[in-house]
Amino acid sequence: HTYNEAALTSTGWTKTFEDNFSSTLSNWTLFTGGNASKELQYYKESNVGIENGFAQIVTRKEGVAATVNGTARSFDYTSGLMKSKATFSANETTPKLRIAARIKLPQGFGLQPTFTATGDDYPKNGHIGIMTSYSNQPNFYTTDYAFGNAGSNLVRNAIGYVTADADLTACYHVYETEWTKNSLNFYLDGKLVEQKTAGGLIPSLFGKKLQLHLYVIVISDLITRPQIKTGVLSVDWVKVFTSK
Repeated sequence: HTYNEAALTSTGWTKTFEDNFSSTLSNWTLFTGGNASKELQYYKESNVGIENGFAQIVTRKEGVAATVNGTARSFDYTSGLMKSKATFSANETTPKLRIAARIKLPQGFGLQPTFTATGDDYPKNGHIGIMTSYSNQPNFYTTDYAFGNAGSNLVRNAIGYVTADADLTACYHVYETEWTKNSLNFYLDGKLVEQKTAGGLIPSLFGKKLQLHLYVIVISDLITRPQIKTGVLSVDWVKVFTSK
């Protein structure tokens, strides 16, 4: 899918961030570590790189022994997580914000590629789930948002379910969110697929500073470990626009 940026800017939007991954990952912080949940991946910086003008997050079957929050854990897989150094916000100065990325989802099984805008101390400073996909369902993904106290999301019934006409692992598609004070609008390849007002706490996100995150989880909740197949999440570009 191609992106009609000219049509967007002609209606009053201004591009404030763009990364085409032509040379380095200098706009991003790469994460190292794991967590104590059911996730099977340990994040390594070396699993994120640039290949022919695309940012790539590679999952691999390889063992890592690490201590997480004081607990020794053995991880069977590695993956990557990249977080934007810049923060982005819909606020009184720029009350409309648009976040877009052109992504090819990984083929595989048991993978959960994710694109979010998330504040520090989740979910205290807000979270917008732009795309969470499941590699055993290549034409399906979810959207979400969160807000609450430290460690406790107060939002209910805000998950959105999107079924695409195409296999999202076969080629690149544009995932996009328009964030305003009272709504979150989600687009796939320029087509509005969800308008999110549920949960009652979208206005609480307004003014919060969020960082963009791209990563791939390896998870065993719904499948058995022998079924897991690794893959590559590929990102062509990431863009952010603001408007009055």
